[in-house]
Amino acid sequence: MRIQEIIWLDAVVDKLAFKHGVSMSESKLPKFQKVAELVTFFDDHDMGVFWDELPEKHFKVELKKRRFLIAVNGNLMNRLSTAAKAKHTSTNRLVNVWLKEKLAAA
Repeated sequence: MRIQEIIWLDAVVDKLAFKHGVSMSESKLPKFQKVAELVTFFDDHDMGVFWDELPEKHFKVELKKRRFLIAVNGNLMNRLSTAAKAKHTSTNRLVNVWLKEKLAAA
């Protein structure tokens, strides 16, 4: 058997370059004119391959909804779950509706 050509995968080239301390002088990440082009590109490509070439961005996140966890007695929770199933809703939604009704009446 005779090998006529070798096709190098980008991942293999990257590993070899890292192992031997060789830097890739040219960027593998294409230039994009529109965000839609970038999105389409990363639909078909692994972002991890280009991670070091992507610019670092900082942004602020503001959570608008807050959730609270409360302890509920086991027997009460079983009754709530049964009632929710009978009403074809989630236990969470049922508890929130009932609490709103109770507070509105208070």
